Amino acid sequence: MNTVQAQNRYSKVYFPGENFPSIAETDSGYVVMVASNIVLNRLLIREFNNQGNLLVSDSVDFNGVIDNKGHSIHRISSNSYIFAQTVFYNGDSTRISLLKFNSKNWDTVKSAEFKFGLLKDPTVKSLEPSIDSAKFVLTGNSSIPGVLVNLDLLLAQFDTSFNLIWEKTYSDNLVNANGGIQGGAVLQSKDKGWIMSTFSDYLNSFRKGFILKTDSIGNELWRKEIFSNQPTTFNNIIEKNDGSFLSISEKVVTSQGGFPSDIEQLRFVNFDASGSVLLDTLIGPKLQYFGVARVLKLPGRDLLVLGITYDGGQSQGLIYRCTENGDSIWMRKYYYDDWQDLSQIYTGIVQKDSSIVLAGAFADQVNTQTGGIYLWLLGLDKYGCLQPGCHNIGVDELLIPKTPNFEIYPKPSSGELKITWNQKQDARNFPLDFEIIGLNGKIILKRKINEHSGKEFSTKLPGHISNGTYIIVLSSNEKVLLRDQFSLMR
Repeated sequence: MNTVQAQNRYSKVYFPGENFPSIAETDSGYVVMVASNIVLNRLLIREFNNQGNLLVSDSVDFNGVIDNKGHSIHRISSNSYIFAQTVFYNGDSTRISLLKFNSKNWDTVKSAEFKFGLLKDPTVKSLEPSIDSAKFVLTGNSSIPGVLVNLDLLLAQFDTSFNLIWEKTYSDNLVNANGGIQGGAVLQSKDKGWIMSTFSDYLNSFRKGFILKTDSIGNELWRKEIFSNQPTTFNNIIEKNDGSFLSISEKVVTSQGGFPSDIEQLRFVNFDASGSVLLDTLIGPKLQYFGVARVLKLPGRDLLVLGITYDGGQSQGLIYRCTENGDSIWMRKYYYDDWQDLSQIYTGIVQKDSSIVLAGAFADQVNTQTGGIYLWLLGLDKYGCLQPGCHNIGVDELLIPKTPNFEIYPKPSSGELKITWNQKQDARNFPLDFEIIGLNGKIILKRKINEHSGKEFSTKLPGHISNGTYIIVLSSNEKVLLRDQFSLMR
């Protein structure tokens, strides 16, 4: 297999038989913890440097089959990490297992298992630190052993010594339904309460999303139900700078026979602090399946949506960048080795230098040994670039505000755009780069604005540019001076 690498940009696969990784940053790179698909009771620990080179490989074996869903690791100090997983024992009995590791040698320094009720089996879905960093909570399910009926949502808080502080469960209003509330994402809000984004999944394909708010000790304050008869997964929650909340899911916009052929967009739902819906809209490009795996909040006001698409007929990983108001910035799609194989992204981190590391799985369709599933890691720059040359898309790590120095009109445009500036620009800024960029990050049009252009620049848009929404970028020496959005309607 080929490996793509340039500076800290890389796409590599490792260790057949690994899937659904969890990832956390270290001082010199990052660590990945993942359940083995070959030895089913084995947790694999892999530490990498910033170039994606393997530094440490270790493992821990258990007495039962283990499982985790890719959001289950938390760094509590410079050398200490907590990990959560589900352990399935014989006789349909399960436990949630908590582990504390010392990153100097990745030895297990503490472990504990929890049942949460004599007649219920728990599973863990995600792990989240509290604001004071001395405690953490986990979310998951609680269910009757061996029966997929009335799954309850589980929320439990521990200190870093694994002492259980409190536990709560939350039920759906439906009775005797085949399914229930799935464990989703959890976040401690500014008021020190907890807010969860999740969904109910029933065997008759009925689904509804949930946003559920509690106080600091898990007492339910309110819940918002979002109904849908389509496969919809609310598995992320973000608190915006204004104190409201948002969750992003996928939604079918054109039915083409079901998964994975349906055309989908992202459903962007914004709630205020009391659960009232402020905005429920569709954002981003239309793709053949647009599965959301995780949403990361970047420094400032932007978000990274990590996920999967079947655009073009086969599974590819993708990241989509937008503002916290739902304005599109760019999108990237990735596959390893051959686009006809399966490439999927499950999670990721943004490092201190704003570079991006993504973790997922690559399924080799040719190699049938162990199912041909490999751990897949990508190292990207802050623009989501794997190869040099795609970074000049006019996107900085923060949203570039509109300023009175520039004006772009008309909007919408029928085929011509004009840029004016109302005060003299520093001559060192010229020539300016003027770019029109599609929502997938592709540069559609590029022009130079020279100083002798005066205080107005005009360009006619070529006929091959189709109607739609585009981003305008004005930059000088790779420094973004202006980014704006417009619609073309001929």
